[in-house]
Amino acid sequence: MASYYSVFQYLPNETAEECVNFGVVAFDDQLVRCRFIADWQRLRTFGKADVGFLKDIAQRFQRVVAIQSSIAEQNKHLGPGLLDAPAPAITRDTIVQLASRWLGSVKVTEPRASVSSVDQLLADTVETFLVRHKPGASRPGGQRGATKELHGLLNVALTKRFNASEAAELLRSNYPLSGARQEHYLDFAIANGVPYGGAQTVTFEDGVSKTLHQRLDAIAWALSDLQPKVSNPPIAVLIFPPQCADGRGEANDLMQSRRDLFTELGADVIESTGVSDWVGRIFPGDQAATAGNTLFRPVA
Repeated sequence: MASYYSVFQYLPNETAEECVNFGVVAFDDQLVRCRFIADWQRLRTFGKADVGFLKDIAQRFQRVVAIQSSIAEQNKHLGPGLLDAPAPAITRDTIVQLASRWLGSVKVTEPRASVSSVDQLLADTVETFLVRHKPGASRPGGQRGATKELHGLLNVALTKRFNASEAAELLRSNYPLSGARQEHYLDFAIANGVPYGGAQTVTFEDGVSKTLHQRLDAIAWALSDLQPKVSNPPIAVLIFPPQCADGRGEANDLMQSRRDLFTELGADVIESTGVSDWVGRIFPGDQAATAGNTLFRPVA
């Protein structure tokens, strides 16, 4: 069963199109889970205004989800029909409707799909969209910070399937692959003598710049020159979207056009919550279980 997530964003100035995430919701056809930030000081400083209404939105939403989850648990234990419960107040349709309209200075992003469970998806989205609000949890900005974050995401995903030492052995930086015309260096590769997968990253968080265009062009050229090798090993391009992913603005338009181009060139275009799923497609559960007999034999 597919699960979905959306992000709650605060946009005090729609014209500037700058926003701060303050909550996430993960759900499927049966479950709804949500999490909101605990420290509202950053939003207060960002909007230069009282954010009591944001707290109220968060509390109301959490209250409805808690009641809905409690009813679902009781139905599970008592059996269907034994509890005269109202229909769920928050469903996928509810989230889609919220995402389709502006709520003052609050925006709910369009639901995005995942193969993770609702609880795992909630944990992943909290880590991706809310963790930077915690003291000391911010990462360096720009492309360097995005590349560092990709390394961490890949390392976590590999460690879940193997162990820490094997993950460290598999994850290679600045990995060379020979194309038809020249050699290209991937940010990272999962390799042991032969590559099992490669990954590049690009961030749109800082807006459009000459440097961003140069990196996008370099990735497109590498994918084009590596064809038909792009699918073997599979190459992913991890995209960090603009801070305010509301479907508007130059950065978002550029991101969407390059997402389409990279896909046409054979790459798997993913976001941070999809890294674990991408690694899982390279190493299905049964293959990971036998890694000691296969992956870690040096390949000549």
